[in-house]
Amino acid sequence: MAFELSSRDLEPLLQGACFFGSGGGGTMISARHLAANFQRGEYYPTDKVRVVEVDEATDGDCVMVAYMGAPDAINQVQWPNGPVEAARAAQQRLESQGRKLAYVAAPESGALGFVVASLVAAKLGLAVVDADGAGRAVPSLPMLTYAAAGVPPTPAFLAGE
Repeated sequence: MAFELSSRDLEPLLQGACFFGSGGGGTMISARHLAANFQRGEYYPTDKVRVVEVDEATDGDCVMVAYMGAPDAINQVQWPNGPVEAARAAQQRLESQGRKLAYVAAPESGALGFVVASLVAAKLGLAVVDADGAGRAVPSLPMLTYAAAGVPPTPAFLAGE
C-alpha cells in the first residue's frame, strides 16, 4: 500500500537501511548529510515523497538512481545533483519515445540508497518504489537482480558532480 514519507522520516529510515545493508550501500554520514537538506524550499518543491509497492508502480517507467564513489566526496555535496541530472536525462529519453517517467528506485539496501532515491523523487515530483535490486548492499552492479527478474538495465546514464 502506498504511503508518504516526510523529511522527519528519513533518519529512522536511513538507520534501518544501514542495518539491513550490513555496512554497505553508502555510509550513514553521507545519508544524514543529504537528508539534513531535505526541506521544502528553493531546491526541493516539497519535503514529502510518495512511496509505492512494486505492484503499484503501473503509471509509467522507473529509473534507478545511486551514488557511486568515495564517501568523502559524497559527503561534500549538499544536494543530489548528479542523480537528479541522470534521472532527468532518462526522463527526456523516455519522453522522446512517448513514455513517462513516474518512479525512482534504489539499487540496493543501505543508508544512502533509499535516501537518494527518495530525494531524487521529491525533487522531480515522482514516486519512489519500495524495492531494491538485491535485498542487501551489493559490492558490484552485476550482483543486482533487476535484470534477472526481467527488468532491463537500460538505458543507463552516468553523471558526475
